[in-house]
Amino acid sequence: MADPRFASPSWPLRPGAGSRAPRELDDLLAHARTHDAVAECLADKAFRLDPSGSSPVLRPLRRMVRDHRIRALLLRGRAACIRSDDPPGTPS
Repeated sequence: MADPRFASPSWPLRPGAGSRAPRELDDLLAHARTHDAVAECLADKAFRLDPSGSSPVLRPLRRMVRDHRIRALLLRGRAACIRSDDPPGTPS
């Protein structure tokens, strides 16, 4: 069985997992920040190589930027779902 510390973001999370839920929430948000940072770095590189954005050679790079931004958005959405499953009065 896989080590849960290295769980893929695509694995289903258990909202009612007790004390692990806050750690999973923090992990999701950290992964989202990482994807945002990678997307920003790639976008800067694409802009430096082609400021007009018209070069078809850089399409794979722009696609990677888009994919990382989407992944960050999805991870934040999953974190929001976990947070919404917390009982009332739980600190966010």
